[in-house]
Amino acid sequence: IRFSEDLDETTITEENLNLTTDSGWINTSIGFDMSNQTVWIVPLDNLSREMNYAVTLREDLYDIQENNLDGNGDGQFNGAAERY
Repeated sequence: IRFSEDLDETTITEENLNLTTDSGWINTSIGFDMSNQTVWIVPLDNLSREMNYAVTLREDLYDIQENNLDGNGDGQFNGAAERY
């Protein structure tokens, strides 16, 4: 996921940025490259084509200006429809 702002690296955690299904959280590993303002989520389990997945931004994920990145308050990232 590419962000338009530099993130506070201390807030980039599995708890604050995660992958979920209707059944709950997916075990993931989080990586980031601040030079490109990019965060990636790597599932640790196989994903199913039959499932719907959502990336959730929790309220404790901030940019370096201490702005909360869940701008619309729903916790969901919907791809190109939203920009963070």
